[in-house]
Amino acid sequence: MCRLILPALLLVLGLAACDGEDPVDSVVRDVSTANHAAAAVAEAEAAAKAEATPAPVIAPAAAECDVEVSFGSYGAGPDAAVKDSILKLVSADPGVTASQMKPWGREGETTLCLTARDEAAANRLYGTLAAQLPSTSTRAPTTVRHRDGRSRATTYPAGQ
Repeated sequence: MCRLILPALLLVLGLAACDGEDPVDSVVRDVSTANHAAAAVAEAEAAAKAEATPAPVIAPAAAECDVEVSFGSYGAGPDAAVKDSILKLVSADPGVTASQMKPWGREGETTLCLTARDEAAANRLYGTLAAQLPSTSTRAPTTVRHRDGRSRATTYPAGQ
């Protein structure tokens, strides 16, 4: 009988000492609270450090060309008619101070790099060349890009 009373008595004393709370729950709660507090402090310190550290200033890469025209291929070379009309316009334009054709593909793909006399000439040249592109082309993709990021390109016709 003593063997049954002693464990029961210890259980009652243990519960009374913990105010009815399970000791494991108490430890888990205390550890969880401490972990959350430590995480909040670490997060605040990291945020403060990030604000104090200035972001590196990176100069934008200078565009090599004022206006660039890429003549691509879907498998049979660039669109010769579009390329010829653009080359005629460029050769007759007084605002073009330099041009360079750079080959990059096995089917005659090239990029035409144009240098304009000034910003106004570059803007005019971009508008003129972009207007020469058909909206779609089954022959080859062609893209005109301005130094400031504007671009216009042919697309492959839908449903083909």
